Amino acid sequence: MCHIWRGVLVLLLALPAFGAEDKPEEKPDTPAEQYKVLLKEHNDAQQAFFKALDAAKTEEDREKAMKNRPKGETLAPKFLELAEKNPRDAVALDALVWVVSNDTSSGKSGPRARALSILLSDHPESEKLGAVCEALARGYGIDKETRSFLHEVQAKSPHKAVQAEASLALAQGLGNQARIAQTMKEEPDLVKQFETYYGKERTEELRGTDIAKVEAESAAAYQEFTEKYAAATKAERLLNVCRQFSFSSSKLGELLLRALLEKDERRDVQGAACLALGQMLKMRADETVEKDAQEADRLRKESEALLERALAKYADVKLGGQGPVGDKAKSELFELRNLAVGKEALWSKAWTRTGSRSS
Repeated sequence: MCHIWRGVLVLLLALPAFGAEDKPEEKPDTPAEQYKVLLKEHNDAQQAFFKALDAAKTEEDREKAMKNRPKGETLAPKFLELAEKNPRDAVALDALVWVVSNDTSSGKSGPRARALSILLSDHPESEKLGAVCEALARGYGIDKETRSFLHEVQAKSPHKAVQAEASLALAQGLGNQARIAQTMKEEPDLVKQFETYYGKERTEELRGTDIAKVEAESAAAYQEFTEKYAAATKAERLLNVCRQFSFSSSKLGELLLRALLEKDERRDVQGAACLALGQMLKMRADETVEKDAQEADRLRKESEALLERALAKYADVKLGGQGPVGDKAKSELFELRNLAVGKEALWSKAWTRTGSRSS
């Protein structure tokens, strides 16, 4: 914080001052330097938060650390001010992108809504809007301002890749919103935790979500993405999306994975989608087994078939830090066949047989 006040003080000293001619005039910080100061303040706060969280020994300590979690809306007004005061400087766009990517507040009058508006009015042709859309896809759901922004980007951006990111962000954001609302409905005890992350006002908005309606909107958005934009989206981006869905049992994500597997012509995309779909159905089977054993068995069989297909056809496809598809498929197949929920583990059976012989 002292760095920011130092910058303000320098700016004040640089202004014409009657009766202070004997004081040397100091050059104010450039917009880029001010941006770096704000970034450092945010990064320092993040590091302090993670340090406190790692040091927490009790649940009370963890709750205390979470309450002090740095929030994007704290510095968002300063980043927005920097952008508004320097609209023609290149750093203005970066500052606006930061606000949209980090401020989780909602409403028409907040920094985030203002930043979205400026991005559309002043930077509609920027390729950086793709990064903005990607950040919104990772967010907490779609409010009216975000939905309007994404539709405008699809309509106005001259870049097919940016249009694709807007389409995908709309689908994912709506899916996230439905998932969060469903979680709060099923586990009301978690509402307080959501309030810690999103604030009370936004949490109440999410709780009031018409889940069925939003899920249908998300499904339609996924269909639009697969039909209009998937083929024009870089393979690396789609591989990342597949990795994200491999940790989810979302039926909405399933729509995209099946489309990529059957319709995308790129082998690496097909391989990533095949593996992720197998992982997704395996996870859903584990979640379903206690409610519907027959459905869980069906899901396991399809998951096994997909994982075998991934191993047979796409074993050498690279998945970045996760290694090749083949290695991951082998691991998943072993778990599915021997360690799945509702099944007695193979090693447990062997131990039992060995134990009974020795007794």
